[in-house]
Amino acid sequence: MGFVLFYQLDKFLLSFFPGLAWATTITVGPTRTTKTIQEAVANAESGDVIEVDAWLYDGDITVSKDILIIGVSGSATTFIVGDVFIEGADVRISGFTSTPANRGFEITKSSEVELDDVIVEDVTKDGDGLGLYIAGQSLVTATDCIFRNLDGGAGTGAAVYVEGGDLILGRVSFIGNSAVDGGAIYADNSGLTFVDVTFSDNHASSVNFGRGGAIYATNDSVLDLEDVTFGDNVAEQKGGSIFMNGGRLALRGGKHEANLAASRGGSVWCKEVEFHSTDVVYTDNVAETGEGGHLFANGGTLEFYNSQLEGGAAYSAGGAVAIKGAVAQFLNGAFKENTVTASTGDGGALAVSSSTISITSTEFTENVAPADGGAIYIEDSGASVLQCSIASNEAQNGGAIYHDGDQGLLIDQTNFEYNSANMGGAVYWEPPSYFASLTVRDSQFASNEADEEGGGLYAGRGAFADLVRNDFVFNMATRGGGVYGEDI
Repeated sequence: MGFVLFYQLDKFLLSFFPGLAWATTITVGPTRTTKTIQEAVANAESGDVIEVDAWLYDGDITVSKDILIIGVSGSATTFIVGDVFIEGADVRISGFTSTPANRGFEITKSSEVELDDVIVEDVTKDGDGLGLYIAGQSLVTATDCIFRNLDGGAGTGAAVYVEGGDLILGRVSFIGNSAVDGGAIYADNSGLTFVDVTFSDNHASSVNFGRGGAIYATNDSVLDLEDVTFGDNVAEQKGGSIFMNGGRLALRGGKHEANLAASRGGSVWCKEVEFHSTDVVYTDNVAETGEGGHLFANGGTLEFYNSQLEGGAAYSAGGAVAIKGAVAQFLNGAFKENTVTASTGDGGALAVSSSTISITSTEFTENVAPADGGAIYIEDSGASVLQCSIASNEAQNGGAIYHDGDQGLLIDQTNFEYNSANMGGAVYWEPPSYFASLTVRDSQFASNEADEEGGGLYAGRGAFADLVRNDFVFNMATRGGGVYGEDI
């Protein structure tokens, strides 16, 4: 039930407080008998309703009763200058703008709190959770709220700090918040469920820490984010939008655009995380001096389904995605115009090392790496590329795919067109031993180009290569226009 129904108390009060038909309404305002919200709270019984007239109310408020507090004129004209403490109570608050001295709302002792049409803004103070501090297994649900211009200085999670609790958000905006870690939100062993939430211009500001421009999550937190937008968030180290250490991160819908990390993970950085991305668009995110323009993952499992990764840039590897020591699957997605900028940079779209990866029904178009793997760089990893389209990618070696390692590479029903490199216009395969195997079947190599060897495929230094029912047409190279094999 939405909070807009709070105002129709005659119809809906019983839905919020079952069995409390006898609830009393207390009215607060400068011309009323009760002039402060704290006085009304002190006089209220559990189940009562406090209606607050438009005005500026100065002073802290402490609530330990199950009550409903409504700013009847809404947040635009009803202000609290002070902190609100909620302790072990079921409380609903609607229609206020808060400018606190320390924290807008501090919620503890297994409280259950619902916020609607609440704004917390314009606070500068060293501290955690200047907008909302949640602890002690408390549950907070917020809709149609704004947290903006909260500067936590040396603290973490300037807008929200949640430890061992749960946070449910709908139609909430986080704008221009800043902290050492988690510019907007810091979550420790907590559950976050967001729908239609926006994070913009948030900043993880420490040059020594600086993790999670919008969100920092750790200690097996669980994040379920649907139709969430991240734009122009910045981390001075890792995870321009999200930094996550352990736990589960599920993204459904939404967009990550123009976020920046000075080091790794232009939008997302994760370690040992169960990661899911479904119907998400990643655009123009940047890992300025490191890996993973859109995402960097160390360990864990990753699943990308129907996700679009475009215009990402990383310095050293993985213009779109960089993966180390993980198990990853990509299905029905697209990588377009991602780049690596360092002269020794690998994997214009995707860089994979010490992992197991499968890529199915995915397009790679116009990705660029100055060194190896214009679209895909694979090192010491088992990989399968199935039913993909890989076109117009560029690198020094392996315009489309570069593979180096003892683990096998399977390419099946995949089309390579107009890729270019110095060696291996489409595929460069350089196993370190004779135990590695390359299998390419039912695939097409057309109009790929190498300046030196292997216009379609370069296979070097010996090992087993199994080429079955493939078409090599109009590929060009100085030696081996279609295939160049060195001791295979």
